[in-house]
This record gives sequence, C-alpha cells and structure tokens, in this order.
Amino acid sequence: MMNSNEPGAEMQPLNTADPQELEAAWQIFRHANEGILITDEQGKIQTINPAIERMFGYTATELVGNRVELLMPKEAALRHGDLRDGYFENPHSRPMKRGETLMGRTKSGKNIPLEISLSSFKTATARFAIAFVVDRTEVSTKEDLLQKNQQDLLKLSEQLKEANSQLEVRVKRRTQMLEETISELNDAKEQLRISLEREKELGALKSNFASLVSHEFRTPLATILSSLNLMERYSETGMNDNQSKHAGRIRKSVQVMVDIINDMLTITRIDKNQIEIKPEEIELGEFLNGLLSDLAKLLKTGQHFDLTGLKTAEIESDKAMLGQVVTNLITNAIKFSGEGKPIQIDISEIDKGYSIAVKDSGIGIPGNEIAKLQESFFRASNASDIEGTGLGLFIVQKCVHLLQGTVEIESEQGYGTTVTICLPFKTNEKKDIAD
Repeated sequence: MMNSNEPGAEMQPLNTADPQELEAAWQIFRHANEGILITDEQGKIQTINPAIERMFGYTATELVGNRVELLMPKEAALRHGDLRDGYFENPHSRPMKRGETLMGRTKSGKNIPLEISLSSFKTATARFAIAFVVDRTEVSTKEDLLQKNQQDLLKLSEQLKEANSQLEVRVKRRTQMLEETISELNDAKEQLRISLEREKELGALKSNFASLVSHEFRTPLATILSSLNLMERYSETGMNDNQSKHAGRIRKSVQVMVDIINDMLTITRIDKNQIEIKPEEIELGEFLNGLLSDLAKLLKTGQHFDLTGLKTAEIESDKAMLGQVVTNLITNAIKFSGEGKPIQIDISEIDKGYSIAVKDSGIGIPGNEIAKLQESFFRASNASDIEGTGLGLFIVQKCVHLLQGTVEIESEQGYGTTVTICLPFKTNEKKDIAD
C-alpha cells in the first residue's frame, strides 16, 4: 500500500507530558471520519480508529497484531512488503499512488475503492507509519454513473447528429418536391387561366353567334308567317283541305322555329346579365287562369287543365319572366301527356313564399337522368320521339334563379313528371345570374 519518492514533512512526536494534548489527540483519533491505521516497520497493525472498523467490518481485536496485508486484495498484498520497506527507507507524508484507485478488502471479502495518505512518526525505539483511509465507494459509484451518463450523452449526441443529418436530407428532398409541386401548380394555373380566357372568348362568340343567328332567322320567319296569313286571307277560292293541312304544317314549323329562337335569345340575355328584373304585384290565381286561357289552344284531344290549391295568393315578381317559366312548364306537360290526360297545376303556400307545381301524365323520366334535366340541350333517353330542344327546363332553372326561387323535379318512369317552382313573397329588383 506504499510507493513514492515525493518529499514531505515527517510527523512530529506529541508532547507526552501534556495530558490535555494527549486527550485532544485521542478524541480526534476516535471521532475522525477518515479511517486511521498505525503499523510498525514490519507491517503489523498497532491500532485503528472506529472508522476503520466500520469501513472493513473487523473489530480492533481482530486487526491489532495482524499484518496490514489482511486488508488488501491478494495480488496487492503480495507486492506490499517491498513497497512498505521502500517507504520506511524514506518516510514522509504523501498520498499513495496519486491518480490511481487503490482497493481494500473487507472482512466479507468485498473489494472497496480507497484513497490513502501516508505519514510517519517515531519513538525512541521504533518508527511507525500512519495511514489515513477514505472509502471512495460512493464517490466511485457516482464517478462511474457520471462516466456512463457522459458516454450515453455522447452516444445520444451522435444519434442526434445522424438524425439531424437525415432530417436535413429529408427536408431538402421535401423542399425540392414542394418547389416542383408549386411549379406544376403555377403551370396548371397558367393553363387554367388560358383555358378560362378561351372559354370566355368561345362563350362570347357563341353568345354573339346565337344572337346574330336568332335575329337573322326571326325576320324571314316573320315574313313567312305574314305571307301565310295573307295567302289564307286573300285566297279567292279559299284553301282546300290539302292546302290547309300544308299551311298548318308550315305555321307549326314556323312557330317551333320562333320558340327555339326565343329560347336561345333568352339564354343569351341571361348569360350576358342583360335581363332586368321588374317586380310587380301578381295575384297568382288570376295570373295562371289568364295563361291557361291562352294555352288552351295547344291542348290535345281530351286534355284539360286542372287548377287546384289556393284561390288567392299574391306575390311581387317579374310578371313577364314568371309567365315564360309557367308557359314552358305547361307546354312541356301538354307535349308529354297523352290525349285525354289532365294537366294539373297546384298553388300552395310554403315557408316565406308560394309554390306552383305542374304535373303531367306522360312517360316520366328515368331516375338516373333527372339530375341532368337542368342542363342545356339535354333530353331524356325515352323522349327521342317527342319534339323538343332540351332548352325548356334549362331556361326555367335560369329564370327561377333570377326570381330568387328554386326548382324541384319529381318523376317516375311511366307515371308522369311533376315540376315545382318555389318563389319568395317578394323578389328583389337586382339579381346576378352568377350568384
């Protein structure tokens, strides 16, 4: 347990003539927290303090007289004799093996880490060594824990560096992907802008073309109709049956063309927001009776109108537009209903307004096609043998929207169709079709 050549002051002997000094020294010896162990030059233990007993588990009786190697692991005990002799050749105060961990062995056989400092004193007849012993078990445990924590921290630091490196790679990749996506979106946005511009141009061309064609057709058709009327009026002999039949066909065909042109002009005006809403008070019962009287000439053999519901219902709406809507619905009902079938019209009060329902007894509409009826030029698959352009319900939808109402369609194939328009009590003067 002893090996060094460092110089140091040798311990001075106590003044044995002073009892107080002796008592003080004895108290320090007994109550010191450090273990104190005194050996002679042969390594025999002369005395120990209680701290040594607590540290190694031996009693003073068990240790005094035994060699100090009893408190060392076997390997250290074998080398200690030479180290001890070297110390007594040059005794001085010093720590043992500075920077190294010394090990002691307890009575139970457990090795414990120690920190030992040496000093010496002599009497008239002999020289003795004093070992001051500190148990470093707790300190060593803490140091081991600190070292482990440092190693764990270093490992965690390396893991964080690796994770950060991977994250940077992912962020860079994601950033690149985002930039590519933004670039694609910008390209798509530009393509969409170009497409919208082209669509607007095409829409304008279509609208202008429809307006131009419609106006150009209206004049010759009016001329044909006027000439037909004059032919019928000024025929000297009157028209025979064949002439009357052909004149009727011409008149019907001209009227169909006029209706188509009027529908196209209406759509054009709606698309251009050129329709001005002019609300006025309307008594629905009286209004519908007037329309039915004008449309009665279109009824097929055995058909009749059946007006039910409220007898008095007043609203504020655009009379001309409402008339066009109801006329479209009734002429459709007449066209799709067979001979002898009623055309039912019902007026009902609803929340914040009134509804007008027109029901035919016709062929009905396939269920999967009802949603498409409000598209322009769409005709149900079972209506190919019936005259029409597919613009009627499309115009109804647009006009009712301008009147701030809604359109509902119910149909069952083979049992007829009911179209219901719902209108508010009062229609505002301004309404944008795009709203």
